[in-house]
Amino acid sequence: MACRWRRLGSVARRVWLDHFAFFTASDCTASAAGRDLNYGFSRAEADHIKLTAIDANPLLAQNKSFVWWRSAAFNGAHGAVWAINSGANTLVQADLNGDKTVDFSPTVIGVNDMIANDFLR
Repeated sequence: MACRWRRLGSVARRVWLDHFAFFTASDCTASAAGRDLNYGFSRAEADHIKLTAIDANPLLAQNKSFVWWRSAAFNGAHGAVWAINSGANTLVQADLNGDKTVDFSPTVIGVNDMIANDFLR
């Protein structure tokens, strides 16, 4: 399961920022049974889904960043990440190796229309 942690934002703002951090792709499988459920995400509170610890393209040296795709079309790109509305929730999906198969898919509960800025990639 994902590690949900908080850190204090600017002291002047006195705002808590939630980061829903994933450290390996195996933290959350693509199957419904292994899917992580993330509650309490709020763009208004500057929350983020943090994917920076996951290598978006394990076939290359170093830790590569994910690339945001506006649609769920599988195009065979390594490290593609996108979001699909599913009722009142959002499925976040990623293809790490470009095989056009979802490798990683947490669900964000109670949120729709996620955008690239909702992610730290």
